[in-house]
Amino acid sequence: MEILEISPQFKELFSGAGLKTFTDFMAKEVGQPMTKEKTRSMVKITLDGRTFYLKRMKKQTLANSLWIFLTGEKPHGTAYREMLHVKELRDAGFDAMEVAAAGEIRRLGLPGDSFLMTREVEGQDLDPLYRASSVEDRREIARRFGELLGKLHATGFYSRVRLKDVLIGPGDSVSKRAFTLIDRETRHPYPRMFSKRKVLALLTAAISRHQRMSVPVRPETVRWFLDGYVSGISPKWKISRLELFRICKERMGVSGGK
Repeated sequence: MEILEISPQFKELFSGAGLKTFTDFMAKEVGQPMTKEKTRSMVKITLDGRTFYLKRMKKQTLANSLWIFLTGEKPHGTAYREMLHVKELRDAGFDAMEVAAAGEIRRLGLPGDSFLMTREVEGQDLDPLYRASSVEDRREIARRFGELLGKLHATGFYSRVRLKDVLIGPGDSVSKRAFTLIDRETRHPYPRMFSKRKVLALLTAAISRHQRMSVPVRPETVRWFLDGYVSGISPKWKISRLELFRICKERMGVSGGK
């Protein structure tokens, strides 16, 4: 069974480019190839002055599908699952990339190939901007990134988020520029029950992950980040930045003052 979803506002535009069926989106040679790997590829397509990114994913492993099924969720292809996650995020009020089309093929209840087509987000990558910013702007970026992560965790969204997974919109002031989530691949597209134990593991993992990516993570950076995080997660967990810093210090060996 083939499943195909196209946003009504783009259906005519895509049809004019020969993208009408699941097979068209999955296999037709269109646009400018960006990446091509064994299990995935990415194509950049410009139609009538509008730019889209088409991600094509090959069939995921049976073990992965069974693992998702055992967690109580319906298995979907990776790209289609990303579309479901983005819809959940946008419905919950988060600024995330716009889905233009998505689809998957299913056989005997198991997902096969899948694709996701999203509209280009106006802005620049947050990761290189952070690295090149002044101390004042790095403080604001760290705080806002922490607040975003805290809000996601408070809402039950536990997929990983890195600086490179966020685009910052145009504008003169970092404090006023929009943060938009991109690249939302996850095994669990839907929000889950809040758990302090879970969010602590995710929080320390996020800090460690950025250290491994050679992002400057210093004690003051962690404090800026946690200032935002405690604000974002406050609807579900009232904890001070100092207490959260102490927990991170114990878990990761972070040092620094108050």
